[in-house]
Amino acid sequence: MFLFTSDCSSMGCEQQQPTFDTNLSIGFPEHSNSKTRNFQAIAEHFGCLGLKEMSKTVCEIIKNQKKTNLQLILSEIKKLHPQSTNTVNQSRRVYDCLNVMMAMGIIKKSDKTYEFIENSNNLQNQEIRRQIDNISTVKFLIEQNLQEKRKVFSHLTKRQAKLDKLVNRNQNLDIEEQEQIFQFPLLVLKTQIQDNIQVGYNEQEVLVQSQNIINIQQDLDVIIELNFDD
Repeated sequence: MFLFTSDCSSMGCEQQQPTFDTNLSIGFPEHSNSKTRNFQAIAEHFGCLGLKEMSKTVCEIIKNQKKTNLQLILSEIKKLHPQSTNTVNQSRRVYDCLNVMMAMGIIKKSDKTYEFIENSNNLQNQEIRRQIDNISTVKFLIEQNLQEKRKVFSHLTKRQAKLDKLVNRNQNLDIEEQEQIFQFPLLVLKTQIQDNIQVGYNEQEVLVQSQNIINIQQDLDVIIELNFDD
């Protein structure tokens, strides 16, 4: 750091050569490439603890005292680190550390009192395991749903391919082969062999009566069952 000084009168002054204050030092560690150590050195020079060291100190204070408040924490830090003089920045860092530890479940706050939570690591591990279980369940449900959608897509793709082949076949038939054309709508009713079925129909509807269950096969279902390829 350089300090320039000059002593001039109002008229015809003679400027002195700059002088350097060699007693000032930023305090960087010599021959160190570690950014963390450099930041720590800067913090100590300006009278404040590094965030990592501050977090450890705050946690130990609350853990030892069980219950405490912000003023007592700042007082203890002052005792442990008397070289730390930047009280404003120090208070902000302590407040940030307290908020982070509350969010992590290490401490809890009641009014203005902070209290250390015993077995906080176990609680964190339980919460992490619970979140992992929830994520695993969601993943399983998504994979199951995806498999169902793949089955539906495969089935619809086959139906579409069968229908395209049928349309192409009908278009390529000659006039004398018109009787071989599949006429739509095509309706097939599936029931037991010995069933007594009564059928009535007119121009608008078809009435089918049976004492047993009747399965209705759609147009494309019939084509697929016939294994129609040509």
